[in-house]
This record gives sequence, C-alpha cells and structure tokens, in this order.
Amino acid sequence: MEKAENWQSKYCLESKQHPQQTTIALCSFMEQQNFVDVAICCEKRVLHVHKVVLAANSALFKEELDKNSSVDHVVITGCEFSVVKSLVEFMYCGSTIVSDEHLNI
Repeated sequence: MEKAENWQSKYCLESKQHPQQTTIALCSFMEQQNFVDVAICCEKRVLHVHKVVLAANSALFKEELDKNSSVDHVVITGCEFSVVKSLVEFMYCGSTIVSDEHLNI
C-alpha cells in the first residue's frame, strides 16, 4: 500500500513596506538607545549600538564580531567621533549629514 502524497498549498506573504518599516525601527532603536549591545568608544566619547547592525553593514565589524561575539565595546582611534557617528547613522538610516571638511571632493 502506497502512502498518499500530502499536497498542501503554500502562499507567499510579503509587505512592500517591510524594508522601510525595518529601517525606521532600527533608526529609532539607535536614537532611543533601545536593545543596544555594544559600545563604540572614540575620542573619550561613547556611542551605544547594535552588533547586528554593525555586522550587516561592515565586513570588518562582521569579521571581528565573528571572532568574538561577546565583545561589549570597540575602541576606534585615528578618527573623529563626529565621523564615526555619521558612519553609524548611515548604517542605521541609509543617510547621514557630513560636513564638507570630512569629504574628499
């Protein structure tokens, strides 16, 4: 006796707003400091962020976090805090404001 195949219908559920909603939520989490799990230290200032956002947007951060996922802070030297903050803002929101002194035009 052969087992009858179970034919089930499958449906794809998608939301065209999902990418935008996710970006807005991540940006809000950064601004409100919700669920942060790592601190970026630069010029005696600290910026609390999410490891997953750093890893998703930077091959360097991903590589370092893969090596040691329990790290709770990262020290950045040789760069102004304002530049680091702008880079992190870009990672979260997809846009940032940068002064012309930091652009190589």
